[in-house]
Amino acid sequence: MTAVPESSEAAAGDRRSPAPTRRWVIHETAPTSWWPDVLLILGFLALSSLLLWPSPFVEVDVAIRDFVDSHRPTWAYWIARVFNLLGQGLPLAIVAAVLIGWRCRLHRTIRPALMYGVTYAFVGLVILPKIFLDRVAPHWPDAPPYVDAAGAVLFSDILDRQSYPSGHAVNTVVWYFLIVIALGDRLTRTTRALLIYLPPSLVFLSQTYLGFHWVTDTPAGLFLGILIVRIIARVPWATMPLGFLSRLDPGPQTTPAVEAAAEPDAETSADSTDDSTAAPDVEPPEKS
Repeated sequence: MTAVPESSEAAAGDRRSPAPTRRWVIHETAPTSWWPDVLLILGFLALSSLLLWPSPFVEVDVAIRDFVDSHRPTWAYWIARVFNLLGQGLPLAIVAAVLIGWRCRLHRTIRPALMYGVTYAFVGLVILPKIFLDRVAPHWPDAPPYVDAAGAVLFSDILDRQSYPSGHAVNTVVWYFLIVIALGDRLTRTTRALLIYLPPSLVFLSQTYLGFHWVTDTPAGLFLGILIVRIIARVPWATMPLGFLSRLDPGPQTTPAVEAAAEPDAETSADSTDDSTAAPDVEPPEKS
């Protein structure tokens, strides 16, 4: 049986898991411009203002609700229900919490947990515009005839159903982004793109097709979700001072073998320096 060199075993270990001696870093680029944030806020306010009366936007919401209600076979209904599960907030928050906890343990730092806590608080604050704007769900009341365009506006004061903006849309933007951050270098660029863009698209289609939300509820949720993501991504979580929490950020442990590999031997360095600076040997030309 042929023995495997130690260097090969070490390389195989590096491929299996990230080095425990590396500090936690975020593998996503932080936004540098505030203009997209301003446009997201303006987009949310503009869309909301178009839902204050039975505008063409509200009439389109009602027309699409009525159309999908009459074109929803059983097989399509269950496919849409499965896709709609991609936006369930509690399961996504639990998955993100497990992955963030794994990162905290791996890198011996509280920094990912701080990011998670702030993100959770931002997602929780979305309930405030849902309560304040007071829009009923498409299938109100519980049996047809459902609410018409006059009752599908904001501040309808019919029943506090909290339909606008869509919480599922916020969840699919924020929590999948946090999952991507938690997995970090474990994901390829294609996988990261799929996790960021595919769930919001599928939830948008499914909850509109099921009549769980008006069409305009989802863009409003996406505006808020993207805004939260940009705020979270802008904070330098991996480098910011922690103050009294610094004792919860001891950083990765180092072993003597790792320290020896990181610091080259002085004699070896001197020898290599001498070899590099010495004049090369040149064979004398042959006498003719």
